[in-house]
Amino acid sequence: GGLYEARRPESYVPQPGDIIHLGRENAKRFDFDAARATFKADKRYASHSDFVVEVRHNEGVLLTIGGNVSQSVSMKRPKLNKDGTLKVRHDSVGPLPWIAVLRCLD
Repeated sequence: GGLYEARRPESYVPQPGDIIHLGRENAKRFDFDAARATFKADKRYASHSDFVVEVRHNEGVLLTIGGNVSQSVSMKRPKLNKDGTLKVRHDSVGPLPWIAVLRCLD
């Protein structure tokens, strides 16, 4: 059906069919609230999303598929916390939060 509901990544466990969403460029440190405020203000921010195709709780990862990065489609393995929520990513400056998990309502 294609109906999705935005959920906070720190309190929702992704499932196959969901979409994980993160900021890019000037929005790479956005969390759910920052993205929501920016979207309400000007309807846009740089972002990327991948589809969850498998959850591997025993390995502590998701398998995701995403495209439009370097003109290719690739599989990624974002890490999970012990409770199954997405683990916050980091770079040399600090945390890179996930913006949302779009829960598939099918």
